[in-house]
Amino acid sequence: MITNPSNFRDLHDCYDFIEAGHLYRSALPRNLTKQDWDKLYNLGIRYIIDFRSEFERKEDSYFNNIIGEI
Repeated sequence: MITNPSNFRDLHDCYDFIEAGHLYRSALPRNLTKQDWDKLYNLGIRYIIDFRSEFERKEDSYFNNIIGEI
């Protein structure tokens, strides 16, 4: 499985009413390699939803810079 970002997991493991393989959560994908991005893509992940506050997102230039690359 994916070790970066930290805390990556299928939410079905926490909430059995969520269908397995449909919703994942993780910390910020700061240390993802090309191989990690490929694994996410192969899992069917096509969207990243950032639930941080506007302030937190603005303070983190890394994530703002990769959005256009996915």
